Amino acid sequence: MRYMKLGSLVILLAVIVGTTGCDELSNLTEINDNPNAPSSLTPELILPTAIRNLAWTLVGENDWDLPATSLWVQHFARIQYASTDYFDLGGDYAAGHWNDIWQFNENHASGNPGHGALPQTQEIINGATLLGNANQLAVGMILKAYAVHNVTDMFGDVPYFQALLGASTISPIYDSQKDIYDDLFVQLAAAQGMIGSGAPYGAGDLVYAGDMEKWRRFANSLRLRLAMRLTDVDPTKAATEAAAAVPAGVMRDAGDAALLQYSAAAPDQNPMWVGFVERPGDYRPSGTLADAMLLRNDPRIRFHLDPTVDGRGVMFRGMQNGLADDTPYDEDAGRDFDYISVVGAWHLRPDAPAFFMEYAEVLLLQAEAAMRGWITASPQAMYEDGIREAIRVYSTDLPANSGAFVTASVTGISEAEIDAYLLEPLVAWNGGVDQFELIYMAYWFQLWDQGVEAYTKWRRTDTPQLVAGPHAVANYNTVIPVRFPYPESEQFVNSTNLAAAVAANGGSDAWDQRVWWDVNAHGGM
Repeated sequence: MRYMKLGSLVILLAVIVGTTGCDELSNLTEINDNPNAPSSLTPELILPTAIRNLAWTLVGENDWDLPATSLWVQHFARIQYASTDYFDLGGDYAAGHWNDIWQFNENHASGNPGHGALPQTQEIINGATLLGNANQLAVGMILKAYAVHNVTDMFGDVPYFQALLGASTISPIYDSQKDIYDDLFVQLAAAQGMIGSGAPYGAGDLVYAGDMEKWRRFANSLRLRLAMRLTDVDPTKAATEAAAAVPAGVMRDAGDAALLQYSAAAPDQNPMWVGFVERPGDYRPSGTLADAMLLRNDPRIRFHLDPTVDGRGVMFRGMQNGLADDTPYDEDAGRDFDYISVVGAWHLRPDAPAFFMEYAEVLLLQAEAAMRGWITASPQAMYEDGIREAIRVYSTDLPANSGAFVTASVTGISEAEIDAYLLEPLVAWNGGVDQFELIYMAYWFQLWDQGVEAYTKWRRTDTPQLVAGPHAVANYNTVIPVRFPYPESEQFVNSTNLAAAVAANGGSDAWDQRVWWDVNAHGGM
């Protein structure tokens, strides 16, 4: 793997560097203080790098999203170096994913992509606590909750309560995912409640530019997302948290979306654009996605797929998942490389945003909560508004861009097209399809460019019914992975606690062993 630092040692180093209230460390270093340069970094200096690193690790072209979860949820397929698409994961497959989120990045002020977003969020919390700034502390707590929920959703039980606390904890225990979730609800409720006191962040707030009310809405929206994770494993807790989150104030419009807006100029370009320019042949839109969109006449297909032209005219064609690198391509079987659509124009813009959470998802979450009777709202209205907001993202015309491998201009989606889409038999609220399934499919389409969250919602809902690709079935397994296994390095630096975590998870650390809240059967299981 790219990163060879050991997992728990990485956490320890992050703590040593990140803890700012330790007298011993202060006494050792104060004689070397430079009065003309800061000896420690304030939360304002750490925040922008933490935000960039969260986006880099969890959203887009890098390890957690496009090369893994976006393949497993069948939004994309991989043409070459496709081992993760057919589940040839190797014995230490997830070591890089673990290190990406835990590995401390000492170069806080750098604009270059880095890692270690989780210890950086703890540094923000430590610094804001010392400063007594409630607003800055709240932002750190919200970002840490976002990072932690992704870590535990992907690995299961992980170090949490003893992690990032100081040098006294070299081998932190693995806390149960249930206990972690219970505390995340507490942290998010506390964070949104403390907003209002203290100066906000300035230019370093790359998400909301210092708008603390939007941070409050993000915290409550994230609390709602986590509440709905528990629908099958702890519906009472799920109902309680959903009923508390919504009236506290969730996202109200598209302007509340939590996102990192990339730049058209280097070095702050969207990694998706950079990745496809550098390696344009690695990925194509999945045939599963393309077929589902065509079946519903979904107008977003022209934004997700660049149209191809063959003897049968202009068409959108995705690629089958789970094909070996040496698979012969056959036009009639939908495997002709020349006639498989490349990724669409919108997603290959250098300034395309990376979304942490969109307003459309919050509406769909409320639709599901209302269906379950946990909040007072119209499920149909929330569902239809959620789809409208998900599609309105693609309302802008885009010209052809040969540099991004886009061969045709794309016309923005109109309100009339959205109206027509909502009347499609497989989309319409009263069209005969189970209404929970409608909401779950809407999640899957809406989260096209947020692979980690799309994959997590698929594991909870088992919608759509996904089937492993042919090379996986023939040579590996029929089961789509449902978690990341722990890195092998933990066996050397935290073996006792790792063994306890594996035992608590049914004695298995395999990628087909479900996390706590995942109680649904999946395709092939």
